[in-house]
Amino acid sequence: MFRFRKIEPMTELYLMGSGRSRGAYWLKGSVPDDFFAVLRAQAGTPGWRFGRHSGTRFYDFHGCTAAVLYFISEYAASEFQKHSITGWQYLPVQIDLPKAPNFGILQITGRGGPLELSHTKVLAKDYFTEYRGLVLDRRLWDGSDLFLPRDSGFILARPRVREVVKQCKLKNFEFEPVSEITFHRK
Repeated sequence: MFRFRKIEPMTELYLMGSGRSRGAYWLKGSVPDDFFAVLRAQAGTPGWRFGRHSGTRFYDFHGCTAAVLYFISEYAASEFQKHSITGWQYLPVQIDLPKAPNFGILQITGRGGPLELSHTKVLAKDYFTEYRGLVLDRRLWDGSDLFLPRDSGFILARPRVREVVKQCKLKNFEFEPVSEITFHRK
């Protein structure tokens, strides 16, 4: 007989990503390492070069054609440090665009347990299963403000990260409550 494992769910979190600010750059470049290893701060060399894929404006946070990678401005990184946000590091990169401010790849050092799919609402089953909401066990989380669930590229943030971003007026960040996330798995 199968039994559900009792968990302590974390429902107060947000999925952090790049927003949809008008004209925001979307950057491209060649990353010689595994994207997930770079995101998880297990690989990466300062100075990689990136250019414009689309967009016309710089903000504090930008997406990348390399799926799970995001770029954070040096200013936003300094605000994260000033407010003692934990679970991340800054990997400096070169943006090959005129008047480009200093940016780096946001690497996530905070860790959590796996997504608890058996406790997640199933919306549809077909070739892929569609889920709503991310459920994680609080006991398997290291306590960082920013962290990644095991085997996932979802950047999860505690509410205080969202508050710092809002207070410092950092641009092009987007926060979606984990209870509202929909995603697919095979």
